[in-house]
Amino acid sequence: SPPPPSPPPPSPPPPSPLLPSPRSPPSPPPPSPPPPPLQQPVSPVPPIPDGGVRVVRGNSASGNGRIVKCLMPGEDEGTTTAPWKDETIATQCCTVEQTPGEGMVGCKRYIGTNDQEGCISGLSPNVIARTYSEAVAICASNGLELCRQSCRGKGCGYNSHPVYTSVPC
Repeated sequence: SPPPPSPPPPSPPPPSPLLPSPRSPPSPPPPSPPPPPLQQPVSPVPPIPDGGVRVVRGNSASGNGRIVKCLMPGEDEGTTTAPWKDETIATQCCTVEQTPGEGMVGCKRYIGTNDQEGCISGLSPNVIARTYSEAVAICASNGLELCRQSCRGKGCGYNSHPVYTSVPC
């Protein structure tokens, strides 16, 4: 006759409510949020003011900077270049608290990162050509305004480009 069947293996005991349940290690904190991206303008702004505006050398040391071109209303609305070095005019923006000639307080050539994505006019030599009105609009859409000076040494390679200002001619 065949041997008797073996008994089934014992089942594991139910978990005891008195024993702590195994824990997984604590999760690491979530990464810091990335800086806000550069905001693109939503609508155009007024054209060049009646007195015109200065375009200055991007490497000007202080004050209003060395004038490269004076943009005039009715003549220069489509202008994106000026006759100096890397001719495409770069957009740089400033906070309202900007202080010309005093350490360039409030100067910004990029938002977040000093690269093609964060630079307001792209990273040189790939500077994005913008008109004066487009420059004003992109600054405003980021809560800023055109600077009253060059933001020399503040990034994006704009020292070799002419830059827009809000200074009358």
